[in-house]
Amino acid sequence: MDGSLANLPLEHDAYHDRFDKNRWGLMTVAQVQSYRGFVFGCFDENAPPLLDYLGEMAWYMDTFCDSAGGAELIGPPMKSILHCNWKVPTENFIGDAYHIGWTHAAVLSSIGGGGARADGGKLRIATV
Repeated sequence: MDGSLANLPLEHDAYHDRFDKNRWGLMTVAQVQSYRGFVFGCFDENAPPLLDYLGEMAWYMDTFCDSAGGAELIGPPMKSILHCNWKVPTENFIGDAYHIGWTHAAVLSSIGGGGARADGGKLRIATV
C-alpha cells in the first residue's frame, strides 16, 4: 500500500535476482490539475501551470468538449485476456511498424504494390 514494488515477473529467471526493487516503486505525483473534466498528474513540482503547458491545445480541447451534447465516456473499459508475451499487444497497439513485414507478410505479398516491399521484413529504410 506504500507504492513500493512488491513483485516482478520472472524476477529470478530473467533478472537473476539482481533487480533492485527498492529503486522502482511508484513515484509521487507532484501536481494534480484539471481542465474541462480531464485530470492531469505531473511528477515535476516545477512544471508550469496546466493551462500554460496546454497552450494552443486547450483550444482543441474546448472545441471537442463544447460540441453538441458535450463529451462523455460511456461504458466500461474494454478488457481482453491474451495468453501471450505482454510485449506483443503493447507493441501492436502503440503504433509500431516493424512487425508489419513479418506478421502480415502473406497479405502484403498478395496485394502487391508498394506495401509488398515490406513482405518478410524486406523493406529497408534509406538513411541519409
